[in-house]
Amino acid sequence: MASTRIHPVRDLITFYVVVYALSWIVWGTAILQDRDALSFHIPGALAFWSLTIGVPLVALATGGVSALADLASRVVRWRVSVQWYLIGIAFPIVLAMVSSALAAAFGSTIELGGTLSLGSAVGYFIFGIFLFTLTEETAWRGYALPRLQHSMDALPASVIVGVLWGLWHLPLWFIADTDQTSWNFFAFVVLTIAESVLIGWFFNHTRGSVLLAGIFHAASDAALAYSGVLYSDARAFWVAVLVFAVAAVTLVVVDGSKALRRGGLPPEAIYPTG
Repeated sequence: MASTRIHPVRDLITFYVVVYALSWIVWGTAILQDRDALSFHIPGALAFWSLTIGVPLVALATGGVSALADLASRVVRWRVSVQWYLIGIAFPIVLAMVSSALAAAFGSTIELGGTLSLGSAVGYFIFGIFLFTLTEETAWRGYALPRLQHSMDALPASVIVGVLWGLWHLPLWFIADTDQTSWNFFAFVVLTIAESVLIGWFFNHTRGSVLLAGIFHAASDAALAYSGVLYSDARAFWVAVLVFAVAAVTLVVVDGSKALRRGGLPPEAIYPTG
């Protein structure tokens, strides 16, 4: 792999300014329309797809052709042991099912398939691989995480990505009829931090594959939607947050020597071969 020059602070400031601006402008039009300050809004899906354009441009601007090639290679990096494909699908499903079972045990009303049927969840998962690989995972894991890991361990790098990933969704709490308006924002950010640690661990064990991170992300969202645990009540939501957080802490404790990789390495040396 060609060496990529990395200037973490400059690159990351540029990255987050661009991706926040592109997405928040899109969501901002919906907020303004809800308040009768604008007569139209840009389709919300474009807030995600703007990342597909913005992130490669940031990579090219901050690191040149070599950075863009590195990013592209991660998106199509599929040569990973089959076990990691299975883990990427099964692990999030297990966490979602454990969350729903515990929430039900604590008195929440949980209806599997009530929010999203099994068939629809499978369809969402398949589409989600395409969606998240080319949008959010290209941004958070493809671009941001490797640059943070260049100068710090994987754990703090993943936590920082998780915080900024959660905050990126903030405008959705001000748009009518979104799922987010019924969720506790703080709980959601804690969930994104926990999931960022999980996906970061997975990413570092799959040779820095954005595609595999997209599979994990899609499986997680589809499984949580099918389980209904995020759509029941506040107690069930917090149970899911706790389950994901415990899973993240457990991985750090059990696999610390691999999950907490030292930074300061060239990009081609940051990731193991699996």
